[in-house]
Amino acid sequence: MTVLTGTFRIARGSAWDDKALNNLTAGSYANLAADSPHFMEAKGRTVLQVHGIGPFGATYINPADDPSGAATKR
Repeated sequence: MTVLTGTFRIARGSAWDDKALNNLTAGSYANLAADSPHFMEAKGRTVLQVHGIGPFGATYINPADDPSGAATKR
């Protein structure tokens, strides 16, 4: 993924750790392998370009964090 505007914070791992987050600013990119656990957040208004070879999906370690509400639909 490439940061087009704003600041995007990302780190590898399966448990949230504020100290591990790296700030990526406009023009920065992150390359993540398939099935690589990571956590991330945007600081303020941020635009990303996500690119790669599909299919693409997101699996939440904690299903309650899934913004689609899929955990409550089961």
